[in-house]
Amino acid sequence: MGTGIRPTGTNPTHVVWSLSPGSRIEMACQQDGWYHLADGSGWVPSRYVQAHDWVRYC
Repeated sequence: MGTGIRPTGTNPTHVVWSLSPGSRIEMACQQDGWYHLADGSGWVPSRYVQAHDWVRYC
């Protein structure tokens, strides 16, 4: 089961696509427990992602 990517950084929004376990993504910034993807395609909850570097705040 993958992690849902959402159009906004809030829980009640719908999932626009999913990441497979082990996927690598680039994050633009973080805000309130969410990471914004660098390609602008959405937000992912930080609790499901392991950041290997510090991610700046939005």
